[in-house]
Amino acid sequence: MGHRPELHRFREIYFDALHPNEPMIALMREAKSSGRRMGMLTNNVREWESLWRAKLPVDEIFEVVVDSGFVGMRKPEPEIYELTVERLGDGVGPSDCLFIDDVEVNIDAARDLGMRAVHFRDNEQAIPEIEAELDGGPPA
Repeated sequence: MGHRPELHRFREIYFDALHPNEPMIALMREAKSSGRRMGMLTNNVREWESLWRAKLPVDEIFEVVVDSGFVGMRKPEPEIYELTVERLGDGVGPSDCLFIDDVEVNIDAARDLGMRAVHFRDNEQAIPEIEAELDGGPPA
């Protein structure tokens, strides 16, 4: 086109268009208040951490946050799942974990490691599946 693309304020524009999923946040709060151990595993950009954290009650809900931007590995690499389980500590193993993600290859990787998993497509599908898993599984 005869000029270099300009991505001025791309990250701000991108994050302005994102909105918290309040029903999922409520479900995560409920899981935490029921005594479940909560960890977050995210593929992210280190420089964007303040933007995505400002949109979500991360520290209120999750005791462990493993962010690809800081650990040098990304989903679906098995090592990042293993690191997350390790950081949960206290005898937590993959089979104790319920992994939720919107990318199928990440779900497959979690299942390959022995985790239970729910592939998030929308709230109407995912929330009942997550609740069923939580009702049938041990606190993790």
